Amino acid sequence: MAPALKCFVVLNGKQASAARVLQETCNYIRNLHREVDDLSERLSELLANTDNAQAALIRNMLMQQ
Repeated sequence: MAPALKCFVVLNGKQASAARVLQETCNYIRNLHREVDDLSERLSELLANTDNAQAALIRNMLMQQ
């Protein structure tokens, strides 16, 4: 049986296993997801408290890339 192949990469200037990099990546994505959820909630509240013209302007701005 062949020995297990170990994969290492550099993470923050230190050698890290692929599993560690994957874990850090997942944590980062989860944090981004929480931030997006928070921003979405705040935007929904903002749109609910504005008149139609302001809401339309905000929606148009968000649709532009």
